[in-house]
Amino acid sequence: MAWVARYDRLTSSGNHQAFFIALDRWKNAVVAGNSSGFGGNSDSDYDVVKYTPNGTRVWAVRYASPSNAVDTV
Repeated sequence: MAWVARYDRLTSSGNHQAFFIALDRWKNAVVAGNSSGFGGNSDSDYDVVKYTPNGTRVWAVRYASPSNAVDTV
């Protein structure tokens, strides 16, 4: 079964790019990349999102460096 998920990180603006996709042993997809435009700033931060085999988002985590610098893959 094919599915499409759009990651917007609770903002309508910004740029979101996936760079790495991996499957765990239960066939959940883990997607890692960069996202910008969150919280009123435009710097890029790391994002990792996990989806079930049917495309349901399990969790999403974001990392912004302590200096709030641009974090890119």
